Amino acid sequence: MPMMEEKAAAAGRPGREEEYVRVAVIANEFEAQLLQAALAEQKIAHYIKSFYDAAYDGLFQQNYGWGAVYAPAGCQQAVLAALDDIRREQPGFETDASDR
Repeated sequence: MPMMEEKAAAAGRPGREEEYVRVAVIANEFEAQLLQAALAEQKIAHYIKSFYDAAYDGLFQQNYGWGAVYAPAGCQQAVLAALDDIRREQPGFETDASDR
């Protein structure tokens, strides 16, 4: 599985560089795709990084989750709200406050 890394441009702030912070752990690739689509639709600057490493054959994903979403600190609450909406829509999906 190739590393998924999507980048979105900073909405309304062309050319401005902001430091990205790790916002939350993503449980699986499906959740990553849904979150990427939701954040792109809202024009929220972000990128999603998979923890997959071919050398370790996914070992880190089993222990640490599928990957993580990164965004500017000012967008953190918007990203968490979008992720919570996605998780609420998936029946049987448990949220864990420790992944933030």
